[in-house]
Amino acid sequence: MDIIEDIMCNVSVWIQKYNDRIVIIGGDFNTDLDKHNPAADFLNNFAIENMLYTDALICKHLVRNDLLF
Repeated sequence: MDIIEDIMCNVSVWIQKYNDRIVIIGGDFNTDLDKHNPAADFLNNFAIENMLYTDALICKHLVRNDLLF
């Protein structure tokens, strides 16, 4: 969890610094954001607190990578 918290803390600094910009975060967080576990809960809360959307919320509008293969 420490590495996730450290990375997202850095992301938070950039979000605050450029709060007039659109933020897109991509990658594999190596956790299922639909499950309840410390990593998923932290990332989901981070998204809510920073008014970000997860692919679970927008997958109806975008094609997810795993659907391409």
